[in-house]
This record gives sequence, C-alpha cells and structure tokens, in this order.
Amino acid sequence: MMRKDTPYIKNRHNHAAEAAAFVRDCCVCGEGETQWAANLYAAYVEWARNKRRTIASAKSFGIGMRDLGFERRKSSFVVWLGVGLRSDPTRSASLPLNERKSGK
Repeated sequence: MMRKDTPYIKNRHNHAAEAAAFVRDCCVCGEGETQWAANLYAAYVEWARNKRRTIASAKSFGIGMRDLGFERRKSSFVVWLGVGLRSDPTRSASLPLNERKSGK
C-alpha cells in the first residue's frame, strides 16, 4: 500500500490543482461541452505562461483533468467531454471536424 506522503500522491494532487485553476479561469463546464485535447492543452500552456507557472506536460495535464472527473474520448483525435474553452467565441473549435464541415 502506498503512503499518502509519497511523491506520486503529492504529484497527483498538484496535477489536479493545476488543472482546476486553469478550468476555473478559462473554461466552461457542462453537459454537451467538448474540446479537442490539443486545443485545451495549448490554451493551458498559454495560461500557464501568462501566470508565470511551471508548465505541466500534456500527460500530467491529462491526469489532472481526469482526476477532476472529466472524461476523455479518442477516435481519430482526442476530445475532453464536459469542458470547453471560454475564449472560443464561436465554440466551433469544440465541435468534431465532421460537424464543423457540415455546419451542424
């Protein structure tokens, strides 16, 4: 059994805390919200740079998002379910490619 003060547990807490701060500042959450993982991570990196924070790897960021309860789906690309970017005025970037092309 792993002790609670091991680096793994501390890092898991840090991943979730960092992701939570980003979500609070930059995202909308709710049913029907989706966002490409690459777009979400790019927005996180920009946010972290602007806040002068240490930038987590994409894997660490993903662990934090998962620990917050967001679900990840993968087909030809990876999307996060239940979260979208506030800064996307058209919200079209949160739609899968096939829906954006058809105008749905």
